[in-house]
Amino acid sequence: MISQDCSLADFARALRDKDYFEVIRLADLEATEAERLALKARVDPARRLRCGMEYAEQLKQVIFYLRYRVVPRGLSPRDLELFQSLAPIERSRRGL
Repeated sequence: MISQDCSLADFARALRDKDYFEVIRLADLEATEAERLALKARVDPARRLRCGMEYAEQLKQVIFYLRYRVVPRGLSPRDLELFQSLAPIERSRRGL
């Protein structure tokens, strides 16, 4: 997994220099790994809770945002800023 702590902020920092397609591909792989962790029986319960379905759902929202530019309902301003930092158009405007 890219983010060992299952943090969206860590994930976004790791993908700062990647192109659009690479960000979507890596987000998909990260979401798949998080879902697998949630279903494994031999995983520490604390890690399963932190890195499980909720983290996978956040990553799926990132992918949806990048593909369709639709902001998910109930998204916090902090998360919206993270989503925008991964979008190639926003990167060029912000100088990221």
